[in-house]
Amino acid sequence: MLAYVAGVVVAVWGAAHAAPIRQVVAGFAPITADNRRIVVQEWLAEAFTMWGIAAMVIVVTAAGGGDAGARVWVYRVAAGLLIALAALTALTGARTAVVWFKICPVLLGGRRCCCWPRACCRHVTVGFSGPCSGLRRVR
Repeated sequence: MLAYVAGVVVAVWGAAHAAPIRQVVAGFAPITADNRRIVVQEWLAEAFTMWGIAAMVIVVTAAGGGDAGARVWVYRVAAGLLIALAALTALTGARTAVVWFKICPVLLGGRRCCCWPRACCRHVTVGFSGPCSGLRRVR
C-alpha cells in the first residue's frame, strides 16, 4: 500500500511542477524566448521525471508477481532518484525565498520513506499480505 501512496504523491507533485509554469516564467521577465524555453523545459523535465517514477513504482507494484528481485531494484532506483532530486533542490531552490522549493526536499525525502522499505526487502515467504508479502528485510 505504501508504494501506491508514494506513487500517487509523487505523481501529484509532478503535476504541481507543471501547473505553475506560466507564473514561473513570468517571474523571470524580461526574458528572451530561448531562456523562456529552457525554464519551461526544466520545469517540465522535473514533472516528467516525477510522473515516470510514479508510473514505474505503481506498475511494478500492481504487476506484483515475477521476479521480486527486479521489483526491489525498481524501488531502490526510484528511492535513490528521489533522494538525489531532494538533495539537488535542498542545495539550490530551497535556498531561495520560495516556500514551494523549501517543501520539495522534505516531500521527496518523505516519499523515499514509502519506497525504501520495499527497496530493502528480499523475496522470501513470510505470512502477511500487501506489497511486501513474500518479502523480508535484508540483514
